[in-house]
Amino acid sequence: HLGHKCAIERFLVVGEGGLAATLKRIPHIVSLSSDSDGATFVRASQPADITKQQLIEADAAFRRDLIRKNASAKAKAVAGKAPPAVAAKAVAAPAGAGETPAAAKAATLAGADAAKRPGEEQSAGDAKKPRTDGSDSETLARMLVQGVVRVLQNRQKAGKGPLPLTELEDEFKAQWKVPFNLPHTGETDAVAFFARWPNKVEVITEGGIQMVQLSKKTEGKAKAVAPAKAPAAAAKEPPAMPKRAGIPNRPPASIEDFLWNVHTVLEAYGAPMPLDNLKDAYSQHLGHKCAIERFLVVGEGGLAATLKRIPHIVSLSSDSDGATFVRASQPADITKQQLIEADAAFRRDLIRKNASAKAKAVAGKAPPAVAAKAVAAPAGAGETPAAAKAATLAGADAAKRPGEEQSAGDAKKPRTDGSDSETLARMLVQGVVRVLQNRQKAGKGPLPLTELEDEFKAQWKVPFNLPHTGETDAVAFFARWPNKVEVITEGGIQMVQLSKKTEGKAKAVAPAKAPAAAAKEPPAMPKRAGIPNRPPASIEDFLWNVHTVLEAYGAPMPLDNLKDAYSQHLGHKCA
Repeated sequence: HLGHKCAIERFLVVGEGGLAATLKRIPHIVSLSSDSDGATFVRASQPADITKQQLIEADAAFRRDLIRKNASAKAKAVAGKAPPAVAAKAVAAPAGAGETPAAAKAATLAGADAAKRPGEEQSAGDAKKPRTDGSDSETLARMLVQGVVRVLQNRQKAGKGPLPLTELEDEFKAQWKVPFNLPHTGETDAVAFFARWPNKVEVITEGGIQMVQLSKKTEGKAKAVAPAKAPAAAAKEPPAMPKRAGIPNRPPASIEDFLWNVHTVLEAYGAPMPLDNLKDAYSQHLGHKCAIERFLVVGEGGLAATLKRIPHIVSLSSDSDGATFVRASQPADITKQQLIEADAAFRRDLIRKNASAKAKAVAGKAPPAVAAKAVAAPAGAGETPAAAKAATLAGADAAKRPGEEQSAGDAKKPRTDGSDSETLARMLVQGVVRVLQNRQKAGKGPLPLTELEDEFKAQWKVPFNLPHTGETDAVAFFARWPNKVEVITEGGIQMVQLSKKTEGKAKAVAPAKAPAAAAKEPPAMPKRAGIPNRPPASIEDFLWNVHTVLEAYGAPMPLDNLKDAYSQHLGHKCA
């Protein structure tokens, strides 16, 4: 519906209770119900004609009410344990008309602390520090914010900037090997949580992206720890990455978009960039995560080996210390269309070289007559590289079977020369066909190329190793198998689906099951007209997206279909 993946885990915690338990925590957005078979359905809680701003206000009101309820429950618990005088003060002094919920919560915590220490008076300095009542949630909150401080300090040492909230969970888990469990602290919103620790961290907004950074006080302490190291660090500090003016770019929808983004980042840097800084510089400049793995295979050789395969876009070099640097291969004034044409020319040249090398290998093994034919008949002026490649393969097949004549029907089928890459290509495309057939049985539509690797690995437990087939582009690879799959473009998103021939075979296998399947088939998810939405940058954007998907569906939606319906309608992943 929206054209991007439903990445719900980026905004809401999905725990052991699954998606249903998560959605029960936002009853003002989603309502759940069950039918007689026990299947769970979801629908929008807000009216269909609500605006995004009204939904944001409803969400803010819901959270304020939740905070008040939590504060009231905590005050009652404190009142039950505290001496009479303190209990009366804690219960009889709710937040006034001009007092914020945060202030009321701080007052409640202060009252609890007074109850534990009836003989002590709090100084003005102590009153500024949030006290703990000894509960697990408060202890976890302190540990969590200290963990975030350490993450930010490490980023600062590495010369990185503020951390986007959308990447906080990944960086926290990468450093501490435990998830960023915000709900266990009694909060559901990271911004509200960090607002409780103004002396440690602060949330800023740059280019529409919310980011967290060390507060000035904490940053000053970190710098004061090792002043002697500052000059040396400054000497090694790379140039600052300039931020792109205006609204951040939406994530790339194709390999061409991604290559253009990499070129613009390297040009904007203005100097050879340390390889290790590329991903952070990309995110900082364009405002979204550098998901290079979605477009290029990053294997055991790491990022350097991957970038060496696109020398027409990126050039690598090393200094005397062995550090690797990257710079743009194309001139600074190149346009996006010119870069796309340069990329297409590079790939055509690569195909020609591979075909030539294969022809020479065949010529060395084949009988003289066949070898002469294979070498002396390159692609003509009007012949496409694909046709030349097919002719080469046909020659190789003739060399293996000198006494056989190929029929016209056989000539249409690409032959294998027994090499590992060709065998893997056949296995890979057959694996994709099975993935698409399973999606078809589940009532799902075409598979976006950006999600192909994830679905392939989920089904077969092995990665989608495209380079091992001799190809670097999925579209070019699938073009070799027109009788099995086809690539289409919907709303600017490239998707792969079964070809009509393969689809017909799949339907012919079990015709008796068709009526029953049709009876259970849910309403088709309408695709959103126009350009697909960019992925949400905040919890409010995500909640609005969920609302629009459920309203567009027009009926209670099976819970298991929610993520796919979201991606189909909005054009991006439901994260």
